[in-house]
Amino acid sequence: MGKRILVVGGVAGGAGAAVKARRTSEDAEIVVFERTPYVSWANCGLPYYMGGVIQRREELFVVSPRRLAARFNVDVRTRHEVTAIDRSRKAVSVRNLDTRDTSDERRCCAPLSQTATSPAPATLSCARAENSLR
Repeated sequence: MGKRILVVGGVAGGAGAAVKARRTSEDAEIVVFERTPYVSWANCGLPYYMGGVIQRREELFVVSPRRLAARFNVDVRTRHEVTAIDRSRKAVSVRNLDTRDTSDERRCCAPLSQTATSPAPATLSCARAENSLR
């Protein structure tokens, strides 16, 4: 058996890391942990959805967790939150958000993918707007 790779975060960066890992190593065991029910959705399309150009939110989803798993032989665990990383043990602590069960997962390496946010200062009028996402 090859390496065991844990990917923390399953949206753009995480899904991309998992696919790249698969292309690099056909025999690696790849596990993706995503705390939401979704992977690989088009966040760049949100303004079009909010503006009504994209009518159905389902059109924002690029690939389903099931398809990502099947197409790239990846273990995709949605609704699983990584709560701690222990570098010395090469392990992560994971909580299943549906059952509340926790487990430790051993790994060889773990690329991290974190959602970026851009805080809007309170002095901006858009930060106080009624239709603001804040």
